[in-house]
Amino acid sequence: MKTMYGKKIFTAALLTLLLSAGLYSCKCAKCLTIPPAVAPDAIALQNINHLIDTATANAWVARYVANRNNISNNMVGTFTNILPYGEEFNKKYMLKLLCIKKCIGIKVAYGMDTNYKVHQIICGVGPLNQSLYINDPELGACKVEYGMPCSPLPCQ
Repeated sequence: MKTMYGKKIFTAALLTLLLSAGLYSCKCAKCLTIPPAVAPDAIALQNINHLIDTATANAWVARYVANRNNISNNMVGTFTNILPYGEEFNKKYMLKLLCIKKCIGIKVAYGMDTNYKVHQIICGVGPLNQSLYINDPELGACKVEYGMPCSPLPCQ
């Protein structure tokens, strides 16, 4: 009799655990959907591929490091308006980074493109503090996300 009661409690606890996990995963999965964009800027954000390969990202970071102390009045040499007010990122690529199994966080580096415009470059961070990249058959291997300049009002 005692064994039967113990099995019922174990079964009830197991079912409760499974049901809780199922409900939690459904709640969490809602954030993985990408709602349709309505405003023209939002549509552009969703449709633009902000991915660059790691070689380009490394070149941008090196250019930024080399010129970081030369930025004066939003200029480097004859290049003007190099600093953005802010940058936007695609949710689908951010989710790809965050859904890498070993990903424990994100890393933001600064880089300069060939026109000396400053961008944020984002990759994942692994448990050994290593950089993690998006590897997708359609997109190619070792991709990172970089920002698209946006308006100066982040909390409109």
